[in-house]
Amino acid sequence: MFTLASVLTAFTTVKDVRGGAQFHAQLIKSSFERNSHVGSGLIDLYSKSGEILDAKKVFEEVDETDLVLWNTMISGYSLNDKLSEE
Repeated sequence: MFTLASVLTAFTTVKDVRGGAQFHAQLIKSSFERNSHVGSGLIDLYSKSGEILDAKKVFEEVDETDLVLWNTMISGYSLNDKLSEE
């Protein structure tokens, strides 16, 4: 799971949301997207790309939310200045 999250970080670093979305599709096929570590990486990818609704969808689909996942989602909202609208 940590390796998959690291791959997502690489997509985020190079700002390749299209590649990250394709990787997300592969994660869905293999049921890894519901893991909190992978979910956190996806939330980070989407929120840094301005796709906060996609980030929120990932957050809602993760099986067990933890402190890291919550912090990543809050950070995503603050990056996109959406706290007051939700």
